[in-house]
Amino acid sequence: KEAEKRKFCAFIVSSNSSRERIDFFKKLSGYKKIDSFGKVFNNAMADVKKWKNNSEIFKNYKFVICFENSFADEYITEKLPNAMLANSIPIYRGGPNVGKYFDTKSFINYDDYGSHDAMIEKIIELDKDDRAYLKFLGRPWFRRKKMPSSIKNKEKELINFYKRIISS
Repeated sequence: KEAEKRKFCAFIVSSNSSRERIDFFKKLSGYKKIDSFGKVFNNAMADVKKWKNNSEIFKNYKFVICFENSFADEYITEKLPNAMLANSIPIYRGGPNVGKYFDTKSFINYDDYGSHDAMIEKIIELDKDDRAYLKFLGRPWFRRKKMPSSIKNKEKELINFYKRIISS
């Protein structure tokens, strides 16, 4: 029942600097309407000032398009974890080494599919089969269900970084 209650897909983008992200949005929109809340393709007309965070919106959707602005190693922003925390399936294109931090079987990762068409095939398959969707959604974000030390180390780096800023 949980999957049936959710809308199809959400998209929040403020800059159209990534042509690939825009092209993917258009292509997937050929299958079903995607609710866009950002400045780009805004069709949801939501008052963004009412949001506390993106996860608040994402929890109402089966899927969330989470393409990064850049596809470089170590460039992994809040986009992926925001969708995960909302218990939605991220549709991700970004840092090729994302598997160092997250189990790529827990989201639809471009590098595992190799093309937009292959990703869209998987999205449609999951969208049409609630049992398969919920099984996919239940996959752990981290291998062996354990947060990798690389994430813990990044957390320590950030804490030290902010301490240095505050103290100077």
